[in-house]
Amino acid sequence: MKSRKRAAALSTAAFLSVGLLLTTAAPAHAIPDSCTVNTWGGYGASTCTTGTGEQRINIAYIDRQNQRQLVVGNWAPVGGTSSAYFNGSLHLWWLDKRG
Repeated sequence: MKSRKRAAALSTAAFLSVGLLLTTAAPAHAIPDSCTVNTWGGYGASTCTTGTGEQRINIAYIDRQNQRQLVVGNWAPVGGTSSAYFNGSLHLWWLDKRG
């Protein structure tokens, strides 16, 4: 009889511990994803449609004096648009993301 009570007490304690862990766990954050980028005529824009947090576009370009330049767009939440203007030839672009 004692072993049944002990097993029941241990089982209840384990159940309560798991419940406490589940209720105190921090919410999961997913960085922005499903992003699209468009560049045209000296303008670049990016939008992400899933996840949480913010993203921004970075554009490296070659200016009219043949110098490499960098412009950084605004931080935009998921669903919003980050944009930047550049005056030259597009070299490359990338996104910064933060959750």
